[in-house]
Amino acid sequence: MLNYDAIQDWGTSLSDELRGLIPNDLGAIVSDGDPNYIEDAMTVVLEVLGDDRRAVIDKVDRWIEGQTVAAVHGSRLTQEEAASVRVDGLEVLRANARTERLRRKLAGHARWTEVAGKLDSAILTVGAGCRKGRRELAAYATLSRVGLLRGFNHFLTHGSEFDQEVAHLLLGDDGLLSLKAHGNPVIFHLALPGRDAVKAANPNGLFKEEMGNLTRQFLRAWSWWLAYPDFRTDTEKVDCGFTFSADVPPKWIVETEWILDHDLDRMSI
Repeated sequence: MLNYDAIQDWGTSLSDELRGLIPNDLGAIVSDGDPNYIEDAMTVVLEVLGDDRRAVIDKVDRWIEGQTVAAVHGSRLTQEEAASVRVDGLEVLRANARTERLRRKLAGHARWTEVAGKLDSAILTVGAGCRKGRRELAAYATLSRVGLLRGFNHFLTHGSEFDQEVAHLLLGDDGLLSLKAHGNPVIFHLALPGRDAVKAANPNGLFKEEMGNLTRQFLRAWSWWLAYPDFRTDTEKVDCGFTFSADVPPKWIVETEWILDHDLDRMSI
């Protein structure tokens, strides 16, 4: 499993894959360049490679495609809802199918009777209306568990962004509090076939000379690690998303991890 958060496991593998295409002292060259940020380290590497950079990028592409890539999907669910995901897979959003679920979560609010008649309209606005981004017929995951926990854990505290947008549209911040009162934080660990991972990380495709999002994430971390071998990717807050246009099959879901709210608060600091 190619787990971005564990560069200590995959860094050497990538170096071996690129042997013969990169200078033997590339790490020292990057270090001598004294990069301030991880992105700067990758810039140094690409400059050193010159006309050979395309061959290296293509090699990294194939290295990823030939493996199984770890990904995570975070949400806030009940035990029954999570069990359904394990059986049916991670389904793309079908907004009209969320009506009863949202009604159940929001109906306990004191102002619910005032806004209940607007639920269908709010679902239409956020779903087909694409309020704050297209979510209809899409499912999402991300590359880094650490990024999910420490960088954008609102999925774990309040559930899907679609539900959050609808709830906020109807009840403001109180709607988000109503969502938080239901279920518990859960992370689904996914094992994505490499080619599917690369496609999902670049849902709009790529221009011929463009570097893919997944390749960029691995190459930038590896470039920094070459110069600073003590670097750990599980100290970052990386946000590299996967967008699926079809349901994620249950066989790709390899683990369900429940998080306690107080532990989530601690890990978010």
